[in-house]
Amino acid sequence: MASGLETASTPATDNCQDTEHAASWSHSGFIQFNDGSLDHLTAAEDRTELDLFDDDEDAVPEFAYPLFPNEQELVDKMRATIENAQSQALQRRHWEPEALEVFEHRLQAIVQGQEPTDEDAQKRNLILEHIDTLVRKGLRQWHGMHVAPYGSFVSGLYTSTGDLDISIEGTRTLGDEAKPCAELEKEDKVQLLKGLARKLNQATPPMVGKMEYVMHARVPIIKLEHISGVECDISVASGAARFKSTVLRYLADIDPRFSSLVRLVKLWAGAQGLNDAANGTFNSFALTLMVAFHLQTQQPPILPPLCQLFQQSQDVLRGRPLHAGQQPIEGILEACGEVAWTRYHGYGRDNTSTVTELLASFFVLYHTVVERWSRERATGLRYVRISTWCGDWSYRPWAKPYCVGVEDPFDCTDNCARTIAAQSSSSVARKFEAAMQHMLRIDSSTVSADASLEGKPSLDTLTCTVKTAALVTSAYPTVGTAS
Repeated sequence: MASGLETASTPATDNCQDTEHAASWSHSGFIQFNDGSLDHLTAAEDRTELDLFDDDEDAVPEFAYPLFPNEQELVDKMRATIENAQSQALQRRHWEPEALEVFEHRLQAIVQGQEPTDEDAQKRNLILEHIDTLVRKGLRQWHGMHVAPYGSFVSGLYTSTGDLDISIEGTRTLGDEAKPCAELEKEDKVQLLKGLARKLNQATPPMVGKMEYVMHARVPIIKLEHISGVECDISVASGAARFKSTVLRYLADIDPRFSSLVRLVKLWAGAQGLNDAANGTFNSFALTLMVAFHLQTQQPPILPPLCQLFQQSQDVLRGRPLHAGQQPIEGILEACGEVAWTRYHGYGRDNTSTVTELLASFFVLYHTVVERWSRERATGLRYVRISTWCGDWSYRPWAKPYCVGVEDPFDCTDNCARTIAAQSSSSVARKFEAAMQHMLRIDSSTVSADASLEGKPSLDTLTCTVKTAALVTSAYPTVGTAS
């Protein structure tokens, strides 16, 4: 989709965004982060880089303008580049049926090993209950608040070792004075978090072990480890993130391959150091959107464009649910869930691709596109972005020539991959390429038939499945390979 305000011929004025990611100690003794790792929680009006239109919300048109010919050529060029790369990878692929069956079976075992148990869910619900009780009793002199989860626990994409994201919600009330948490200034949110931290430290019996304050970040949070071993991030008024997490749960309900692929990709990305926004790579939300986009662009598609779940046009810009920090229309999330279940459950049944095939083509896709963005960041190609709202490639200028463009489907002014730094983009592309190359060959020379590996749901299984250990790094030096 095009804004019509800038064409492909516009030269870049600088290179990819250079983001500072170092942590430093503030005078207050709290750790100060300048990492952007929680940008998906930041209110739109508080983000430092929105888009070309961040000073004038009305400049964002209600609908995208038709693309100029040269803009359409760039979109077509990106599509053709990806199609050519996938075709070449298919021709080079050497997969033996028996080895492929073993590989797929073990990938599924890893996915199952990542899935949480009922005990994991109960543990997190108990934490929410405990902290909610403290908040409802009041923080400092304020009342009228409660807590709600967001993130992977809400989307259902969490693991037994994953953290729990918690948000303080409701209306901060003192006598006749009342103000919704979503409208509080940053300093007011900090005071609420400090009040909660004090209560947590004084709780009997003790609730938490270590606790870390991150009050000077764009989104102030408390990071703590509950006595149950679950790590928690607590913020204030993260309703937008909860909205996004719920939509991801609807996608997971449409086709189980989405959640399987998300778990595998996040496992791989974590091992490769690519799920670390604080150090110039992806946050989890961006990776999840990248998986969704991959499944939307399969032939036939496995997931629908998100605009269809909201019964809106691909061309909608200002009318997207969370545009520029606006609150979603009441009932829109429930209506989206109803549409997802009644109209799109089993949407991808005509596509019989296995998880192995989808994982292999995922690596081809993102090696190709990240490498292309990195190489041509001084051209208009940098404005060709991933749009899960459209379920297709889209053209729209960013405020800066970002290295990777993953549009927030609920707010087109936000690039969820803004944390990819200039100095890391080539390394990111190389890691996708290495995984792509490893998966070109799945045969008896690369896949162990060791029966002792059956049902072993761990990184060790994957390493022993693929001789070259495509999905692990030196972060796991004790893991061996199959002979």
